[in-house]
Amino acid sequence: MDIFLFFYYFCQIFFLTVNKHLLMKLFFVIPFFLISYAANGQADKSFVKTVGNKFVLNNEEIVFIGAGQWPTANWTAATYQKLADIGFNSVRLYINASNATLDNPRNVTPDFSTISNNIRWAKQHGMTIILNVHHSPGSAGRISDKDFFTNTQRQERLAAFWKAVAEDFKDETTIAGFDLINEPTVRITPVESPYRCNGTPYLSYFAHYQDIIQKIVNAIREVNTNHIIIVERLWIDGGHFSFGINDQRDCWQNYDGKFNFPNIDDPAGNYAYTYHCYEPNTWCHQEPRTAVYPSNTIARHNEGPNNIPPWRFNKEYLEYAYTVPLTYIRDVKNVPAYIGELGILPWNYGNNSDDGVNRGGAQYMEDLYDILLKKYRISSSFHPYYIGEFHPQMDANHEKAFRSAFGTN
Repeated sequence: MDIFLFFYYFCQIFFLTVNKHLLMKLFFVIPFFLISYAANGQADKSFVKTVGNKFVLNNEEIVFIGAGQWPTANWTAATYQKLADIGFNSVRLYINASNATLDNPRNVTPDFSTISNNIRWAKQHGMTIILNVHHSPGSAGRISDKDFFTNTQRQERLAAFWKAVAEDFKDETTIAGFDLINEPTVRITPVESPYRCNGTPYLSYFAHYQDIIQKIVNAIREVNTNHIIIVERLWIDGGHFSFGINDQRDCWQNYDGKFNFPNIDDPAGNYAYTYHCYEPNTWCHQEPRTAVYPSNTIARHNEGPNNIPPWRFNKEYLEYAYTVPLTYIRDVKNVPAYIGELGILPWNYGNNSDDGVNRGGAQYMEDLYDILLKKYRISSSFHPYYIGEFHPQMDANHEKAFRSAFGTN
């Protein structure tokens, strides 16, 4: 029963059975309680939260259908309107924090005023924002920055940046969460050639990464318990061609039986894990433009359906590849999963390559989002490789495929 309705009936009964003078006193006291209850309850419910292994908004599950925005993309209100019309409900806003310092943690691109503009546009169209540090402090704009891992001062700069963000935007409900660092990577020297699938010699790397992440979590929670903290697994780079950095099943990406995700001590109990997936890798990133989906092309030589290699370019393989760490995230850790990056190139569609062959992009998008949204309800964000894919005008092949996959065509 609504608490205000309950109060109304309570007073009706109380008036008939209790001293009227006492009732008048209650009329001065109880409204303050009700106002406080309504304000606090509504404020808490209006933030996106994690409840078990789901993202929840206003007591209902929300699955993020996201689009990535580069730091210098300069999206406008019209961009957000277009995305919302297509069916997106979230934007993963990439931040270049290369110049953020301990003295000036807000020296980032886009700057805080531009972040506020994006928040306003997202709010106008019922969308959420996930802030992501795409370029870490001192990275000079590099992605998958390997030096960050060994530079304590740069780690402190990242913690200071997130504390500033968490403090400045602590009451902003349009922000769903903070994606701490994009594709954290450590470069190692394999103990055997080409590499050894034994994580024991390298377990110290995971302990070190966990320590880095925990310090950032602590800094955020000093000033903000409202927003979700999103943590990516540690990427291992052995410098060999056989290391597929987006391949979650490769033994380098599951050293410790935890898919390289750090344990998190979050006093707010409000965090999620993220991973990136571009599979089949040789199709999503194809150069030259020769691969076709679906086809009998081999996607994975050493594994296959029912443990019979190989996997091939088809929907069954997509379901396998995009859900490899899902059981660990949802069932073991009981937190939500967020695929922070997935995507294909504009030339992965039909009849737009030199030989006029349909590369199967539309079918791929249909299959992938059917798996993510309908079967597994996995939140995700589409990563445009180039700024011009989404702005100032949405790539026509992308838009057609999105609308078909989201049912907005």
